[in-house]
Amino acid sequence: MDSNLIQTSPNRWLILFLFACFSGSNAYQWIQYAIIPRELQEIYSINQQTLDWFSIIYMLVYIPFIIPATWALDRFSLRTMCCIGAIGNAVGAIIKYLSIKFYTNFWLAFTGQTIAAISQVYVLTIPPALAGAWFPANEVSTACSLGVFANQFGTAVGFLVPPLFTNTSETYNSVTNETSYVQDGEIESLQVLFGLGAVFTVFTAVAMLVLFKSAPEFPPSLANQMKRKEIIDDMGLFESFSFHFSAIMRLFKNRNITLLILSYGLNTGVYYAVGTLLGAFVIKYFGVGDEGFIGLTLIISGLFGAVLAGYWLDKTKTYKLTMRAMYAFSLASMIFYTVAPYSGEIYVLYVAGGCLGLTMTGYLPVGFELGVEMSYPETESSSSGLLNASAQFFGVIFTIGLGQLMGDEESDRSLTLMANLIGCCGLVLGLVFTFLIKVDLKRQDLENAQMNELGGKKEEVE
Repeated sequence: MDSNLIQTSPNRWLILFLFACFSGSNAYQWIQYAIIPRELQEIYSINQQTLDWFSIIYMLVYIPFIIPATWALDRFSLRTMCCIGAIGNAVGAIIKYLSIKFYTNFWLAFTGQTIAAISQVYVLTIPPALAGAWFPANEVSTACSLGVFANQFGTAVGFLVPPLFTNTSETYNSVTNETSYVQDGEIESLQVLFGLGAVFTVFTAVAMLVLFKSAPEFPPSLANQMKRKEIIDDMGLFESFSFHFSAIMRLFKNRNITLLILSYGLNTGVYYAVGTLLGAFVIKYFGVGDEGFIGLTLIISGLFGAVLAGYWLDKTKTYKLTMRAMYAFSLASMIFYTVAPYSGEIYVLYVAGGCLGLTMTGYLPVGFELGVEMSYPETESSSSGLLNASAQFFGVIFTIGLGQLMGDEESDRSLTLMANLIGCCGLVLGLVFTFLIKVDLKRQDLENAQMNELGGKKEEVE
């Protein structure tokens, strides 16, 4: 092993920034419909359950696409697949703009959302792969957490910005006996909102096409150097897909990895449901006006949680302790969020949302990095793909099930309480799975062994 070939590229931060723009804009598109439910229900003539499908489709399409997507990522290159994803993200945003600018049509908007959702398969699986390809061992968890941070930041913008383009007042039409939430000039404001989103995604796609690269000239770590030597570039398409599928099956046969997949999916699935249903949840208890800012609080606190968790792992390598602590705190925060509205004080719900974001989002990079550690030397995309597929699977189940149970604004609030308690039960099950996991840090063990070997050789020379 030649340690002279291990070098850290200064361009790694530019590559991470470009991916962050792509990831953030894709996450923004996921949540931008859910946070202004009343206006969009009126514009597209749909009910709350139909509106929820703008978010659900993000989770649903991921499940069948993830295996071919992770295979393509391994078979081709990080640059190729990220650029394809960024282009799809831009196309989706453009179609959604057209659906509100020229053709106010739900199905056209849903088509654009579906294209953006498919592009998401090259968002959620990328952070550990990009971190491993570009960053040294002492920065890899931080880089992964920043990749997760970017996605959460995009969601934060999605919670904050759309409500700024709407009017929270309502009018009653005595002729039709209907309440209207779309005021004069508001459709034009929403056209500007969706137009700005389309412009940003197009700019990001062009920047990635010009500047984004798959890997630096030299590997940044010993583990990365070894993996590069193990890659077989001359496989045919069918042979490489079979090889990739076998790797997926090997991970499923590992009891501890399967437990991690289930626990990660339950945690993140509940989080997705909370984010999707947040607007309707806040409106039911406190009316219009705070839903966007509570969502922003949830996400901003989550940004700190994700970065701090990644930094903590890089410094301490205490994966087992951190994983269990973050999961237990996630459960406690979900219980707090469930009972917070019954205080009658909106600030309590703000605090509960902040705690929920800090713990549940902070868990995301921990799960990612632990999956990579335990599955090494399989590719990062394999483990992260399975973790995210589990999250999307449980996200669909929780979002549809809890959304149907909550009902609309006129439904009994006790049904909302029951829905949140079911989410708490999901986290209890996930916490049990978490404590059953036996952690094996294969990547760290290899890195330490190689460093010790190089150190020993150096002493012999001296």
